[in-house]
Amino acid sequence: GNVEDGTYIIPIETYSVILVFHYLHRPVFQDIKDGVVPGGVVVYQTYTTDQQQFGPPSGPDHLLRPGGLEQVFADWDILRYREVTGPARRDGRPRAIAGIVAPKPA
Repeated sequence: GNVEDGTYIIPIETYSVILVFHYLHRPVFQDIKDGVVPGGVVVYQTYTTDQQQFGPPSGPDHLLRPGGLEQVFADWDILRYREVTGPARRDGRPRAIAGIVAPKPA
């Protein structure tokens, strides 16, 4: 199923962990938050607007503004948050990313 077209809907308070990497579709932020059980964790990493200088993705719908993930999860306990612009560890290509590890309040 697909969360964007509604063929998959994240069930409420079902998952202990939801992982999201290199994906951004703002309308499902609340579904992701609702899908985690209290005490569960969201780990989210995706590109920021600084990525436009390096290449795809470059469309504003697919890039976070600075502090975007912190804002989405401001009502949660944020264990770790970072924004990085620079070479990736694996392949050395430059990228701009933001990442968060946030448990849902119990």
